[in-house]
Amino acid sequence: MKIGQKQISQMLQTAAGAVRKTAATFEVVKSPANRLKQDVVEIAGVQKTQQTQTVKAAKVVSSAASLAYPDVQLTKTLMALGEKNLFNKEILAFLTRSRNAEGELMYSQPQRNVISAAVKKVNRLKNIAHKLADDAKRAEKEAFEEIRSLFPAKYKDCFEHRAKSKESTFDKLVNHLRDEIDKFRNELYKQHFKGNYKKASDADKQKFYDQIMSGKITLTDGQWNKLTNLFARRKQEYRDSNNIVMDQIGTRLLLPTGSKKETEEVTEIIEKAIKAQKIRITRVSNYSKDGIKPYVSNKRIAGWQELDHRIPALVNYDKSKDNGYTTFQMNVVHKNGTPGEFQMRSRKMNIVCNGEHTFYDLLENKDITKGVHELKEYYENAGVFDLVAEMKKNPVIFDSYMTYIKDSYKKTRDTALGAEYPMQVLTNYIDAKYEKLSLENLCKMADEVKAIQKKYPDIFG
Repeated sequence: MKIGQKQISQMLQTAAGAVRKTAATFEVVKSPANRLKQDVVEIAGVQKTQQTQTVKAAKVVSSAASLAYPDVQLTKTLMALGEKNLFNKEILAFLTRSRNAEGELMYSQPQRNVISAAVKKVNRLKNIAHKLADDAKRAEKEAFEEIRSLFPAKYKDCFEHRAKSKESTFDKLVNHLRDEIDKFRNELYKQHFKGNYKKASDADKQKFYDQIMSGKITLTDGQWNKLTNLFARRKQEYRDSNNIVMDQIGTRLLLPTGSKKETEEVTEIIEKAIKAQKIRITRVSNYSKDGIKPYVSNKRIAGWQELDHRIPALVNYDKSKDNGYTTFQMNVVHKNGTPGEFQMRSRKMNIVCNGEHTFYDLLENKDITKGVHELKEYYENAGVFDLVAEMKKNPVIFDSYMTYIKDSYKKTRDTALGAEYPMQVLTNYIDAKYEKLSLENLCKMADEVKAIQKKYPDIFG
């Protein structure tokens, strides 16, 4: 929306008045927020026309009045960062706690430093994500053929492959940054409560938050600097980001049945490739839990480490997500230098995984629409948002649904190994009103969503 001259004049008069009343509460900022506003343009979605007019207006405002505007912009910026869930609520409390006598947010210099650094960091990550995604797209075909060439012709039609999209790459980089911010929060909790934040009760977590909001817990100058430094530019920022996104190119082998015979054959193929140095493995994750037989035994993987000592220790040993997720996964570096991921599971297991993944994203309130109105409309019309929200409020229904998911994983795997089980029926666990959340329906939705996503290659790759 464009800002008229009259609106600009009114805004500046209001800002000047606010400054005269509260000048004593401000720390003088050596440079106005123009540079910050430029950094914010992409992340906060400010239109260039509006930005240009605002910058022009800032040039004619007095030096005192120019101090008020950054607080308005910083609040918008925090909202934009909040949409990406960059800051946990405790750190966000430190960034929004200060107010003047009229109750307006007034930002201290340490708060400004953190917010400005965070904006710049996020914009750098966006640029890096675009470069990584473009590189992966160019390398996708060659990398896939490299993996495909290891397998005999009968597996020709058993592969899926994709290059990670710009949005997904960006999300992964932001998630890594968020983890670092959470570590800072956890260290602070340990300092004041002598405990582990992840294991703390909801009551203790709330007490921690309340004490931050009340000002009983504050940050030292050193802690403010440490928080700000989490967003500092690194000398090897691009290379480090390249290592964080280890699945820039994904290749998945969907076994016809997932039988012991098939998995043994694939295991032998991988071992021969390791011996012949045709594959460089950087990470192995063997997802299985609750007695579900993995696709590759941990003992065989240990043997691979004897063949190539560069293969690191097994990740997720005998672990999985609490829902019983089952798959074999390893990260590799392709000959062209691009990090990739190889997965193996059966076709039937893939149905369970795809359906459950859709539910997991809904459960975690992930931005699965990526701002695409057509996708938002699709999910709303399907009614799954409301069903998941309702299920989250009812622990009995939720636990029964998770039992349905776990049983589906286990019995799908057992069937591949010779047992005879029909596909699990959701109505045997919970009321038929939740039928839209059955794995069959969620998997069907996942396919329909992919068809919509293909219309937006810049967002979904």
